[in-house]
Amino acid sequence: MRDTLAIGPLNIYVPYLMVAVVLLIGYGYIFLLLHTHNRKNKKILAGEWVQMMLLTILIWKFSNALFHPIQAINNPARILYLNGGTYGWVLGSVIAGLVFLKNGKHHHISIHAMSLITIAPTILAIGFYGLLKGWVVQYLPLTAIMLYSYLVFLSFVVLYKKVDHHWLTSLRILQWALIGTVLYFIALGQATWNFDALWIVAVLSISILIIDYKQAHQRK
Repeated sequence: MRDTLAIGPLNIYVPYLMVAVVLLIGYGYIFLLLHTHNRKNKKILAGEWVQMMLLTILIWKFSNALFHPIQAINNPARILYLNGGTYGWVLGSVIAGLVFLKNGKHHHISIHAMSLITIAPTILAIGFYGLLKGWVVQYLPLTAIMLYSYLVFLSFVVLYKKVDHHWLTSLRILQWALIGTVLYFIALGQATWNFDALWIVAVLSISILIIDYKQAHQRK
């Protein structure tokens, strides 16, 4: 399948178009999510999420120059066709997350509302992007379809009205998403000791378990 779309003299890179579609889906999902849980400031929260996602993507795309400055200086064109890989995603997520927290504090948004519109919409966006890419750009194996479908399903669990929308609920959703990702890597045979993404997922999962345990112990 082709990864470019010709509209007259313009050639549009399809994955970029899919990112725009997924951001629109996430934007609408946040409105539905906040309406379900009777939250206010829907437009502000949805806008902050879109800004966070765009900042993460931009940092990931251009962070290769940060990790390999000498190569970037010698060959500036590499910035356009390379990205920061796993470390770029981590760097982008951390910086965008900090900016999101700062903006949330500025708008006096509670940690509960911020966690509600951070994790579930992001998981939904990743799941939908993977499925769209498999449908439009390239063939996906069954294991990948199962993973992305699983992520979409998890994001919609939060829409269930009886689900507690405490920030720990969002952490548990993230935890189950990470567990599914690890199982996906294992199914592909990529779960080796040198696989950076697996280590990052493992550390995040263990951290979430510790936080969840401490919170449960405090409630007792």
